[in-house]
Amino acid sequence: MEKARLRGNLGPFVLFIKPLHMNLLGITIDNSIFKFQYEEVFMKIRKMGKRLSFIMLGMLMVFLIGCAKETWTMFRHDAQHTGRSEYVGAQAANEKWRSITGGYVQSSPAIGKDGTVYVGSDDYKVYAIDGATGNQKWAFTTGNKVTSSPAIGSDGTVYVGSLDYKVYALNGATGAQKWAFTTGLYVKSSPAIGADGTVYVGSDDGNVYALDGATGTQKWAFTTGAAVTSSPAIGSDGTVYVGSTTDHNVYALDGATGTQKWAFTTGAAVTSSPAIGADGTVYVGGADYKVYALYGATGNQKWAFTTGSMVGSSPAIGKDGTVYVGSEDNNVYALDGATGNQKWAFTTGNKLYSSPAIGKDGTVYVGSEDNNVYALDGATGTQKWVFTTGNKVFSSPAIGSDGTIYVGSWDNKVYAIGD
Repeated sequence: MEKARLRGNLGPFVLFIKPLHMNLLGITIDNSIFKFQYEEVFMKIRKMGKRLSFIMLGMLMVFLIGCAKETWTMFRHDAQHTGRSEYVGAQAANEKWRSITGGYVQSSPAIGKDGTVYVGSDDYKVYAIDGATGNQKWAFTTGNKVTSSPAIGSDGTVYVGSLDYKVYALNGATGAQKWAFTTGLYVKSSPAIGADGTVYVGSDDGNVYALDGATGTQKWAFTTGAAVTSSPAIGSDGTVYVGSTTDHNVYALDGATGTQKWAFTTGAAVTSSPAIGADGTVYVGGADYKVYALYGATGNQKWAFTTGSMVGSSPAIGKDGTVYVGSEDNNVYALDGATGNQKWAFTTGNKLYSSPAIGKDGTVYVGSEDNNVYALDGATGTQKWVFTTGNKVFSSPAIGSDGTIYVGSWDNKVYAIGD
């Protein structure tokens, strides 16, 4: 992203490059988590009105409208994998629609600027679904199951992996293939998109790949010691963080070159995907039953919290730094991000692989193998509502701009849950 400042008397619109952030009229705007309030922006505009031309105001309005349309463009919402939305999610468990695919929906939805919902299915297809009606817009057929979750580029391109060993780039409007990149084995990992459009993704062939988003050309590949089913997260400085399975490591890689910065060894496989806090702390779960907090710069351990079973769920990070994560011990945990101390635990009826999503009001949404999707009070863990699907929920919820919760189920369906 770019950092823009307006200065001077009708002066130049000066651009300063800084990935992922903008400082507009002194108000921070994050491309992933929009922190501005329209009232604050327009109050500043009003005060500066005599110094701003109508053209510049028009440009600003277009920019703000474009920003407001961003919703949930990749697995875990943003490149840092915070799982936190700028919108308040559904307050009631009403089914708005269900869309039927031909297989389990383990993939997690992504939401385009126009509200289109993109998701993969075990029927080998990637679907584009109208977010308002549930009607299918298009379906693209790959060569195997699609458990990877789509990511949407700034131009609307949809990137997704398949168990046919490939990473695909699809036209978001039509579903037409732009390119396909072939790895050496299954692609279960979900792509993340860097500030320059680079696509980062893991493969069961043991590699983490950096691909040119426009062409699919490989920029670099980093070889770990095992399959990479974890999905990369990208720090504010471009560092790529990702887990690996049987080598038990969490890696930090230079996003530009693929050079290893550090590796942290856990006690078992890491299929959970890292989340990056505001201070650069990396949070990730392990099959050794633990949730780890690591210093992003060094990989040194800050703390570790032990659950009752494997942690394949990926952490989400609340505004106050609280870390939310599921475990195969049937619990959703809320942990103090600074200390790792448990704030609360909510028990579902089965294992959790689904990763939590957090609404603007702090509500936590998560699926369980007990067939349910839960809405929990982020502060107390108290259940707000529960929605029952027809089978296990591995898919992680996504929150639309109108608060609709989109999630897949092993009953072959994608659900829209709203007020």
